[in-house]
Amino acid sequence: MKKIFTLVTAALLLAVAASAQPRAVGLRFGGSAYSLALGGELSYQHDLGANSFIDATLGGYRYGANIAATWNYIFANVDNFNIYAGPGANFNTYNNGNGVLLDFGLLAQVGTEYRFGNVPLNIALEWRPGVYFFHGINFSPYGVSFAVRYRF
Repeated sequence: MKKIFTLVTAALLLAVAASAQPRAVGLRFGGSAYSLALGGELSYQHDLGANSFIDATLGGYRYGANIAATWNYIFANVDNFNIYAGPGANFNTYNNGNGVLLDFGLLAQVGTEYRFGNVPLNIALEWRPGVYFFHGINFSPYGVSFAVRYRF
């Protein structure tokens, strides 16, 4: 598990260092689509152009961890408000009491964010439901969260 966190952290730091495009880092608070955890996740956004961005998260909760990434298209941009949605994937590890299990899921993310004009911050409200496959096919409609990110 430590190796997975180290690899993901290194990949995120490399992406930050190698790119000159706008990006944001911060925290995402709320329920995970898989675990219903009320913990936080590290969040990294990378703009791909005027109308799309990648959102990658790394989170831990009491019995496991998750790594997720979504590609989001901005459908509406009014002043500093964006409304976006897109597909993604999620990889989870968790302990069910009998050992560590792995799970993989496909996600959808729908959200709205406000980018402050003179302050390099954005706040977002997001919903990220998912369908998970490793232990039967399970749909999770949960995953509402609030995010605060520093843009640079």
